[in-house]
Amino acid sequence: KRMEYDAFTGALIRLADKHKIHIPINRSLYDQLERLENQ
Repeated sequence: KRMEYDAFTGALIRLADKHKIHIPINRSLYDQLERLENQ
């Protein structure tokens, strides 16, 4: 089961990419949570 971070932070990252907005903290948080989920 995917965690809620994927729905919220994932959507935010996709929108930021679409509009070329730099969101390093959100991207870092997303990457860390994804690693935790895959352990």
